[in-house]
Amino acid sequence: VLFSQVELYRFSYNTLSDIKTLLAMLSVVLNPNGHGDGNERERVEREQIGGGKNSQK
Repeated sequence: VLFSQVELYRFSYNTLSDIKTLLAMLSVVLNPNGHGDGNERERVEREQIGGGKNSQK
């Protein structure tokens, strides 16, 4: 039971980071002329890489 709870938490965490990535992509698409879009994309990618490492623990 504990193992399945951990898997569920990991799944929901990954889903949340996917949603954040999609929102960042949408903001870039909706505001292509906005400043800092590249920085936002890089920040999201860094968070994804860090989240991937953390979820492996």
